[in-house]
Amino acid sequence: MSVANSGDYSDWLDLCYRYDGSYPLSLLHLELSAKLYEVVRDRYRMMMLLLTDQDENVIHGGIRADSRGVTLVDAYIDLIDHQDLDSYAGVREACRTRRPQLESSAAQGLVLIDLPLISGNRIVGCLELETTTPSNEVMQSLEVSATPRLLAGALRFAETVRQAFLERRYLMCSVNIHQHYKKDLSSDHILDAVCFHIQTTLELDRCLIMGDTNQGWRRFCSGLSYAEEGPSVVDPGPWSALAPYEAKIEGTVIMFPLPTRGGHTAVVIFDHSISQTRFREPEIQQLAMVRDALAVLWAFTEDLASERNAVSVDGLTGSWNRSYGIRFIAEWLENLRHKTDTFAVLFIDVDRFKDINDGYGHLIGDRTLKALAEGLITLVGRRGVVIRYGGDEFLVACPQMNAKEGERLAESLVKLSPWPTDLPQPSISVGLALGPMHGETPEDLIDSADRAMYRAKRSGGNRWLTATLKAACE
Repeated sequence: MSVANSGDYSDWLDLCYRYDGSYPLSLLHLELSAKLYEVVRDRYRMMMLLLTDQDENVIHGGIRADSRGVTLVDAYIDLIDHQDLDSYAGVREACRTRRPQLESSAAQGLVLIDLPLISGNRIVGCLELETTTPSNEVMQSLEVSATPRLLAGALRFAETVRQAFLERRYLMCSVNIHQHYKKDLSSDHILDAVCFHIQTTLELDRCLIMGDTNQGWRRFCSGLSYAEEGPSVVDPGPWSALAPYEAKIEGTVIMFPLPTRGGHTAVVIFDHSISQTRFREPEIQQLAMVRDALAVLWAFTEDLASERNAVSVDGLTGSWNRSYGIRFIAEWLENLRHKTDTFAVLFIDVDRFKDINDGYGHLIGDRTLKALAEGLITLVGRRGVVIRYGGDEFLVACPQMNAKEGERLAESLVKLSPWPTDLPQPSISVGLALGPMHGETPEDLIDSADRAMYRAKRSGGNRWLTATLKAACE
């Protein structure tokens, strides 16, 4: 009797040697375990395939197969530190001695067998089997069985194929990042797009970049994983303290700082927290290569942002200036010409701002406007852009925002109080207009929002009102 008859090898061996590396090894291991158990099930009640990591010191998990089916095993076995539970003592001893281990239970009439899987000089894993066959017969069968050696070789081959596939994929990912060097996109859109590219290409659960920009620390991501996580302006937390080229690994998350030359700092975060897959050393090395490509892209977006800021950003508040804002609204209205989407424009004015300038001086007035702009940028986030229209007047332009969303944003704007305690605490009035119903050109849409804002001011200020169709037609 042997673990598997010589004529039974073809199916599960072919499965490994036909593997092209294009899907995760865990899926191959599941299919392999199912096929192998079909071969041995008439002799063994249970089979468990446990696999080591690349440095052979830890078994991260495996697959159990029995009459009920095939299931994943959440096992973590340190082959060096023996202080954990004794349930895997046979596995550790088999890997240490590189010889089969048998444990008999007279009460249950069972024999538990642990077979080390050795390929070349490396422990690939351990195959655990449970049987009712007397232990002396089991040992005789193991001494002539080729199954452990063949299985170890097949697993090692599949691992090598997967690693080669990943290296090619990571290399192509790094090379293809240059496709996102597009000067017709904003820096935000470029970084969002490249995060999505990395996340999908490298089969990550999430990929995001945290970056120190002119608008504070911001989050850039694919737009899918973090769609419901609030504004894109974030607290940098511990990421900003990472030393250059230092990698920080926390469970299933790895963080790399991006070396920059513009004084701003950034960090890229790769995340496997949904699949609960740990990053192994070869993958970390490949991600470092992707990090290097991202560092070049980040420098490009910094240069692009500086180039655009020189002609598009308001010098006092850091928001977009009037000419850029009108161009932005015009482009989006043109995109909506044959669609059913709406476009929200909110006109914002500080109530009694002249009293602040006259009573406190223009320096305090300027600080008041800067604080308001920072608060608007944080509140609006990725939903739109903040534009200084003139004086104490600001616009918030939000593509693809409907009436209810616009009303909620208007309510939030009225409640906004971004001023430090050493500054005056004025209220604001807001007018909401929706394109194309309140205006099909930037001028008409802004005028409708402006009229609604002045109606709010005449009603006492510190409130918001929606434009009327009549106002849009006057």
